[in-house]
Amino acid sequence: YKMIEELHRKGDFNGTMKASDDFLKKYPASKRLADTLAIAGAAAMSADEKKKASDYFSRLIKDVPKADSVGTALLARASIAEERYQFAQAANDYRS
Repeated sequence: YKMIEELHRKGDFNGTMKASDDFLKKYPASKRLADTLAIAGAAAMSADEKKKASDYFSRLIKDVPKADSVGTALLARASIAEERYQFAQAANDYRS
């Protein structure tokens, strides 16, 4: 997990997503699941990979609904939905 944080801090967003994917495959029930998904989602947003970001945020919201980062994930996912003119979905996330 620390390697993922370091890659993100250095601005290696593609490396962050790859390392996150590897981590999530190896440790699907990790205590760091929410943190890893949040960092991966942020990296995908920074790399302008909105679909992938939405997937990370959706998994975070679904799998770890009580995590501190869920609010940020909902806002990011709503923003992505707005860009796609999916206003009902965006409104639902804004209200959550």
